[in-house]
Amino acid sequence: HTHQHTHQHTHHHTHHHTHQHTHHHTHQHTHQHTHHHTHQHTHHHTHHHTHHHTH
Repeated sequence: HTHQHTHQHTHHHTHHHTHQHTHHHTHQHTHQHTHHHTHQHTHHHTHHHTHHHTH
């Protein structure tokens, strides 16, 4: 009984940890992607506007 209980507990813990890790990684990746896209868009717009104005 003691052995079986320990085995189930370990399995549950590992599964829970893996799920949290995957969720955290996905969230971080999405955040970085959005930030990069926004930055590029803003930079391009500013550059275009400045060039047009100077010319």
